[in-house]
Amino acid sequence: MGLHTFQILGVSSRKLLGLQQRLIQSGFEVNPTTTGFHVIAPQLAGHLFYNSATYTLSVDLREVPDGATPGFLVGLFYDEISALPDS
Repeated sequence: MGLHTFQILGVSSRKLLGLQQRLIQSGFEVNPTTTGFHVIAPQLAGHLFYNSATYTLSVDLREVPDGATPGFLVGLFYDEISALPDS
């Protein structure tokens, strides 16, 4: 299957909070976990792990449903993070 996670580098804690807020505003259910948060939508789900020491957000691709493509999910998160201001 290949890699099970995809990492997005350079994600500050401020951008992480902004991503969570944008996902909630877009209709996603966002549930915090001890390592990040779980994202659920009608036909999409995923778990994101955050490492504050390295500013790395990892997307667990094993939880992406069969009907969705991992690239779409990762692209969605990446685009949302990139659109957020740095400060």
